[in-house]
Amino acid sequence: MKVDEHYSLVYRKLLHGERRPDDAPGFELSIGEAAAMLRCSERNVKLLLRKWEQAGWIRREPGKGRGHRSRIALLASPRRIRVEQAAARCAAGDPLPAAELLRSTELGEEERDLLLAALLSPAPGVPRDGTVQGGADTLRVPVYRDISSLDPAHATRRTELHLAEQLYDPLVRYNPASDNFEPALAHHWDESDDARLWRFYLRKGIRFHNGRPFNASAAAASLAYAAGLGSLAPESSGGLGTDLEALLPLGDYTLEIRLREPAPGLLSLLAAPKAYIADRSRSGPAAAPSGTGPFRVVRRDGQLLALEAFDAAVRGRPLLDRLEIWTLPDVYHERAQRDGAATRLAEFPLLAYPHTAAGGDGERRFIRRADLGGKLLALNPHRPALRLQADRLRLLAAFPRERMIEQLGGHRHAAALCTAGAFEPLLAAAPSAAAAIARTGLRGVRLTLHTYEGAGNEKDAAWLAAAAEACGFRLEPVIVPYEAYLESVHGGEADLWLWEQPLPDEPEGMLLQLYGDARHPLGKLARALPERFEALRAAMQARQDRLSRRRILLDFDVALQQAGLLQPLYRWEQSAQFPPELHDVELNAYGWVHYAKVWIKKQP
Repeated sequence: MKVDEHYSLVYRKLLHGERRPDDAPGFELSIGEAAAMLRCSERNVKLLLRKWEQAGWIRREPGKGRGHRSRIALLASPRRIRVEQAAARCAAGDPLPAAELLRSTELGEEERDLLLAALLSPAPGVPRDGTVQGGADTLRVPVYRDISSLDPAHATRRTELHLAEQLYDPLVRYNPASDNFEPALAHHWDESDDARLWRFYLRKGIRFHNGRPFNASAAAASLAYAAGLGSLAPESSGGLGTDLEALLPLGDYTLEIRLREPAPGLLSLLAAPKAYIADRSRSGPAAAPSGTGPFRVVRRDGQLLALEAFDAAVRGRPLLDRLEIWTLPDVYHERAQRDGAATRLAEFPLLAYPHTAAGGDGERRFIRRADLGGKLLALNPHRPALRLQADRLRLLAAFPRERMIEQLGGHRHAAALCTAGAFEPLLAAAPSAAAAIARTGLRGVRLTLHTYEGAGNEKDAAWLAAAAEACGFRLEPVIVPYEAYLESVHGGEADLWLWEQPLPDEPEGMLLQLYGDARHPLGKLARALPERFEALRAAMQARQDRLSRRRILLDFDVALQQAGLLQPLYRWEQSAQFPPELHDVELNAYGWVHYAKVWIKKQP
């Protein structure tokens, strides 16, 4: 038993046993009694008492003579000792115990601040004083929830989609600055006149993080794995958003993709996260298959995801050496009720939504950008009360998004007129079918709304429930973990679904993949309009330029709204706060920072 464990035993017995004190300052205890309590020799008791005194855990007034009792005052609780020990281990380079303790609901405010200070101060990178410690440039970032799958084929939420960009590469990449697709793992490609046969010529000398070589066989295996997860049509095997016929390696560095139907937008599908290339040499889904991206996973547990720079990255080695992403949900939720700029949480070098002060604070810099996805509300047409279009439109009229944004505020930036923010400039006018229907005929109706924890869903669901009550019907929010929410969607168990839908700069590929996934709310809605869905497929397969395909997708989005199946609510304003020592900090379409570009300006 360790020194602190012996102390905890004595502490518990003195405070909760028969020797509970009255008003006396401390306890009277003989060496013999302590030895019996600890089941050790009197010699060991004396050694323990000396160590406790040296550590400042007790104050002792020795009794005179053999067998006399000493007066002992307990100065530190076992919990406080654990906190101090975790802080000391953090200073020695092992921050995990501090992060684990921060998840405890038993800590006091002072103890939480002590752990956060310890977690921040020893970070080699940008500690609070702005200097750089150690030889490695390390950045620590807090997040409010656990990170789920790091497999790009399973990534659906904002954090996971962003991390997929750090860990993996696609065959081709969309560049929003040039509005074109550019080489990534493929350096060149050709397509047939009918857009059914494509050949991709792959870079040589590329290796996955695990050392295995990247080649045409690896690319084919990765795309085949992703293609089995969903489809544009129920009978299709094209989970990538198109109907694949074959993925054929032609030697080591040429990949031929054959399609059953034309796919002029294949580049957009291949640039979407689901098509990011991962090493699939091991059978079955893996928690984090190996990629070729700028960072590689070196540690992952409940509190810490540690990434290190990959020297042989296709995009070039990152300027950061290490990135640590800490999951601190309890701290986030607690700080949400306080002045975030004055708390230890705000002292993390890089702080992103939802805990950024508007305009930054003091010397810290502040950047922002509008979200390209948004918060969406979907109605389940298979539920008895929502089978008629008129009833669905009446219900949606109860939820005016402008009023929602005004009353909830925060980072809710602007009303979302369609699912993809990139498509809004193409709208001639906002879809208004729901607003044209009087709010009648719903009194007494009782409906369920399923959503998941985080992303502002709790506040949004409460507002929707209050708005429903004001219109005479009842909406019961059911808030569950994200995995349970997905099961709810798959089983069609709710009347309404509320979720956040992140989208990349080029949303065409991801939207097609979501419409093709019968387990996703957008996939459910697409199948509720089978004729329009089939027309969408046919139009996207025609020889169309990208602008025309965007208009086709936008028309389908408007059709879902006019059918009373979908209500885009709002878009987030994403933001980040950071000290001047961090340079080239930019927000991507998911509202996260391009970590591969960030660098730390060291002080001489």
